[in-house]
Amino acid sequence: MVLWNGSNINFGIDGIGPGVVVSGGPLSRHANTLSNWELEDKTEQKRTWRLKNKGTFAPIESKQINPELLKITQEIAQTLEVSEFHPLLTSDAKTDCQHLCPKVNPKIITLYIRFLETLKNEFGILQPINKEAALICIEGMDPQMLVSLTKTQKIFVPELPPAYLLDQEWIAATFQVTLGMEGPNIDLSCPMEDKLLFIDIGIKKNKKVEGYVYLQAVRKMLAWANWTNDSNARFASMIMSMFAVGYRTYKV
Repeated sequence: MVLWNGSNINFGIDGIGPGVVVSGGPLSRHANTLSNWELEDKTEQKRTWRLKNKGTFAPIESKQINPELLKITQEIAQTLEVSEFHPLLTSDAKTDCQHLCPKVNPKIITLYIRFLETLKNEFGILQPINKEAALICIEGMDPQMLVSLTKTQKIFVPELPPAYLLDQEWIAATFQVTLGMEGPNIDLSCPMEDKLLFIDIGIKKNKKVEGYVYLQAVRKMLAWANWTNDSNARFASMIMSMFAVGYRTYKV
């Protein structure tokens, strides 16, 4: 599993027991927040984590994911110590684009700025949020960031991307994009209306969620561009170009 900050999470077991091996990406500021993990070994290439109680755990498989697990993931995220709003609520689109893909082509930044302005105008997203009512969302939040200790107890993997204060619509859209997005398909033979599709995963939909789905789709592809050293961010660029000519493929 590759996280939006570029960390690659792998699960394994050796003579000592089960562990989590993380390679790439920075050591997240949320690592070990819940005091369940200890860092056993660290090199330039990877970090190895084990449970402090030396117990066992089971990764969450994609076939296990359901609306109840989305709810559990969101609830556990609220236990993280987070006090900052997402940068898109407090700074500009250029900063966010470069955060996701530091070496991105300046033309993509210009396209992203225009894209966000259209989203704000059409869907009313990225409005100020009351801090008392804000919720915590991890970048690219996905139930597969959890592991099961027992049938009823789950915790996050030891390293996570940054988490911020956001609203429920952003969280719903994040789940939609991490779990239920197909594409974009850059094959020229693929019809435009089929290039970016979304599978129903059981979240509550509204116009604001729709706007955040398009935003998160592009942000996910910017993160992907960073992982793959694609400075032209061709997948993110395709989504934004489709959007600019009127394609809206997420059905509310």
